[in-house]
Amino acid sequence: FGDGLYWSSNGSDGADVVLNIYLINSLSDEALKGVLAHELGHFARGHLYDDRLIGNDSEKMELQNEADEWAVNVVGKNAVVSYHRELKRFGRRVSNLTAPK
Repeated sequence: FGDGLYWSSNGSDGADVVLNIYLINSLSDEALKGVLAHELGHFARGHLYDDRLIGNDSEKMELQNEADEWAVNVVGKNAVVSYHRELKRFGRRVSNLTAPK
């Protein structure tokens, strides 16, 4: 995964959190803390095996909200709000975790 931050959460099934260097360098420390907590929230809430992953947009949004709730309890609301605000600034490009071409 090149210069990015790579964190394997479960080597047996390949469930990973991957943040590229562009994202890491573009976010404030507070927002990066929120992003990591949000992604870990998916693991903590058991979303890897959740049927809603292949569901409709409403079901997928439930997963996002659950991960955010978990993150708020771990790192606080400010970190989660910061990452939402900063990811909006970058738009789809960063929310998909890809560097600009």
